[in-house]
Amino acid sequence: LTGRTHQIRRHAYRIGHPVLGDTQHGDSKVNRMWRTRRGLNRLALHCLSIRLNGGSDELVAPLDPKIRSVLERTTLWEEACRNEPRILLDPIDERGGTFGRHYRKSLQKEGTA
Repeated sequence: LTGRTHQIRRHAYRIGHPVLGDTQHGDSKVNRMWRTRRGLNRLALHCLSIRLNGGSDELVAPLDPKIRSVLERTTLWEEACRNEPRILLDPIDERGGTFGRHYRKSLQKEGTA
């Protein structure tokens, strides 16, 4: 993989596993169903973790609460949690950034937290 734009999405499509919500390389009927019935209004592609410095450092990026709320309503959620318990981690950024105090307050106002 070279990291070219859309590359992972193209590969997933070519092997018969298009990414949910992908309007360019996905299945429009499936995407419409997920959007209308389940509220998925984005690309369902997420990098949970990445290892750096030869594997000695690992960064973990928990799921955004909005995508998590969509996935929790599926039958696959329990199996996913058993296989990868880190998806249950809450997004925390003590610096007050994207998932910091201000973000949590905005979620409370929206009623998602």
